[in-house]
Amino acid sequence: MPFHPTAFFLPHAPSIIRQARIQPACGPASGPLPDPPNDYDTYYSMNQARSIRAGYHLTGCLQLASGETFLQIITLHVAGDSPSVYKPVDDITLQCGLSGDQVNQQDGRTWSGDINSKFSPSQAAGSSSVFKAATPISSSSQVPYTAARLSRSEFTYTFPLTSGQKFIRLYFYPTSYAAEFDRSKSLFSVEAGGFTLLRDFNASVTADAFSSETVSREFCLNIASEQSLNITFTPSRASPDAYAFINGIEIVSMPDNLYYTSPQSADGPVSVGSINPYPIENNTAMEMVYRINVGGSQLSFNRDTGMYRNWDGIQVDYNYLDDLSKNFSVLPQNSSIQPDFSEIPEYSAPEEVYRTARSMGTNKTINKIYNLTWGFQVDSTFYYFVRLHFCEFEGDVTLPGDRLFQIFISNHTAEQMADVITWSRGNGKPVYKDYVVFVPAGAGSKKKVNLFLALQATPKDRLTNYNDAILNGLEIFKLSDSNRNLAGPNPDPPPPPNMAQPESPKVSDKKSIPLLAIIAGVVSGHVDDGATPVAIKRLKPESSQGAREFKTEIELLSQLRHRHLVSLIGDAQGTVIHRDVKSTNILLDEKWVAKVSDFGLSKVCTTTMSKIHISTTVKGSFGYLDPEYYRRQQLTVKSDVYSFGVVLCEVLCARPAVVHAAEKRQMNLAEWTKSCHRDGELDQIIDPNMKGEIETDCLNKFVEIAMSCISDSGIERPSMDDVVRGLVFALQLHQNYGERNDDEAFASVPGCAMNESVQCISETIFSEINDPNGR
Repeated sequence: MPFHPTAFFLPHAPSIIRQARIQPACGPASGPLPDPPNDYDTYYSMNQARSIRAGYHLTGCLQLASGETFLQIITLHVAGDSPSVYKPVDDITLQCGLSGDQVNQQDGRTWSGDINSKFSPSQAAGSSSVFKAATPISSSSQVPYTAARLSRSEFTYTFPLTSGQKFIRLYFYPTSYAAEFDRSKSLFSVEAGGFTLLRDFNASVTADAFSSETVSREFCLNIASEQSLNITFTPSRASPDAYAFINGIEIVSMPDNLYYTSPQSADGPVSVGSINPYPIENNTAMEMVYRINVGGSQLSFNRDTGMYRNWDGIQVDYNYLDDLSKNFSVLPQNSSIQPDFSEIPEYSAPEEVYRTARSMGTNKTINKIYNLTWGFQVDSTFYYFVRLHFCEFEGDVTLPGDRLFQIFISNHTAEQMADVITWSRGNGKPVYKDYVVFVPAGAGSKKKVNLFLALQATPKDRLTNYNDAILNGLEIFKLSDSNRNLAGPNPDPPPPPNMAQPESPKVSDKKSIPLLAIIAGVVSGHVDDGATPVAIKRLKPESSQGAREFKTEIELLSQLRHRHLVSLIGDAQGTVIHRDVKSTNILLDEKWVAKVSDFGLSKVCTTTMSKIHISTTVKGSFGYLDPEYYRRQQLTVKSDVYSFGVVLCEVLCARPAVVHAAEKRQMNLAEWTKSCHRDGELDQIIDPNMKGEIETDCLNKFVEIAMSCISDSGIERPSMDDVVRGLVFALQLHQNYGERNDDEAFASVPGCAMNESVQCISETIFSEINDPNGR
């Protein structure tokens, strides 16, 4: 099995100078390992710690009276740091609103002021103003946020550039610069090279939504020969007080076709969901939305390969994982490896990206019940360019087929049989794979939708040594649309205090519900996509008013209508535990759409209660009852997951949950199914009528979901959201294959072997999965 070294955390040190004993004349270190600098704080393996020890350069000695030699000055270099392997032709750093030069203390780069410089902006009407920030940012380096150029009329910067593809980075610090420029009134558009980069952009709302002081945006454009780049800032016409501002502009060349497709190439990124490639042509602009060193530390601008790209690290990577991936994934690392850049250019990504990763882990059983899944919020109705970075650095993964996995992007199959060794031609050789996917509009009027990236261990055990998946890094870019537009909507502002703290609400709209707010302690909100203002009253677990009285109030208000009575618009319940999920309580309408019924035993719990359990008398139906609930008399949301798993087993085997006349081993369907699955005899109980009606991988996925649901331990069961997502994957596998012959339909399920052809079932059977809200 691949070796996943135990990780530990190297803490911050107030100084990198410690009593690290060294040999006379500053020889090799033999004493305690010095602390790493702050920007190397992350998870390190034992191997990595040893590599760091070997990689330190210790210089400067002080001879003490005792004769002991101790370290006085330490200069650090970690073995294998990525050199600046690319030297940009154009490297412009412009500090707006200042004259002279300023040095960024973090990376040592010099930023030139735009006042009286060759890059001073032109203005069609009016004039722009320059101000220093009244409140400096908290970062150790203030550049380029010390000053800004602001204007209520349009202004343009012109940059003479060499031809080729460029990074364009814009820096904003929304703060108070002067009394006449209210922080919240900045609202403007930005155009560059004929592309709309930002439209009606509100920097303060954006910064507040992400709890950040500053906002930066990175774009990619191609500059034709003998062409200057104009960047124009235009205040919005929607408000007379609107103004535009900018703190810093950075323009850096990139290597030819780093992200773009060569005009001479007939290939391009894989178009997910299509058989044709999707080349990224020079007439396309891109916006970088995510760049992550998966499983590793943050790599700031000065640790890139010469293009000053920032790579977010494990803290950001972790935030986008789903719950199962957070619990089960591991962080393999190999700091001693020297990546062999024989398949991709050395400047593609820093070497550190290929020394760390996130993988599913070595437990085959667990890996079959979850997918390593990230969810990234993006603007809908755009195409996205997704680059995935891989490098197999674990010593046991050296041959093709050692580690095989599937890749799904936005719920579409991108790779059925991903094999990093085959792609890179060996261990320790970095490689990347490019994909383009379209993200459609979500339900309702959501500004952001999730772009899911999921890695799944191959279900075909016989083809691989390790049921695992791995990812070292990723980059996601938004592609300009047919109108040469990249702009998306501003994020929603953070909720006001009355919505964030419902325990002590303050009603924002006093004209509409002042009396109700005082009496009942409600909060204000909106329904119908913001069209209808409403007052929201919520049952609190600690309230003296019990659930029964609260329910009575709802029932009465739903029956009464009078101009002097408040109108009940609707009601919503918290988490509901059904307690009696079974096949006879799932009804089908004339369109074969499932409807759950019989909520007589259900329990309603709050968000807080749903995270733990409810102690209650055991009730339910034999054969569907969660064994953990039965033993401990503790009801959880995972109790319904077990019952639903039994229903899936009924579908799989075409028999009831309990058959009293059967022999003891076969009496309880859930236990019998688990036993047969464990012994490789599942073919003995699967409904023979399914032969020729279901595709191989779809069947395998369905079996995995059912087995994970009926695990004896609730903590090992997936959430219902994960079950639905798994069924969506099964549906996707079914849809992607369409009708085809497959002699392995049952052979890949342990103990199954059929020779007759297999045809896919009608997709209407799974149609409800596409709309989990039902009809």
